[in-house]
Amino acid sequence: MGHRLRQSSDYTDRVRLRDILGDHGSFASPVTTMAEAEHAMRTRRLGILSVVDEQGSAPGVLALSR
Repeated sequence: MGHRLRQSSDYTDRVRLRDILGDHGSFASPVTTMAEAEHAMRTRRLGILSVVDEQGSAPGVLALSR
């Protein structure tokens, strides 16, 4: 099924994460320090935090170890 979706004219690899979640998601930027990211994650009780650059691409994800 995924193969058919990718052949569709509606499919794109260029969807930006911020376009999907808007202001509802919690994000870090590539220049966010580890201390800032950890504080945000613990304060908001997040297990993971997406890293989103200025173009809206997600080059990575931060995760707290338990």
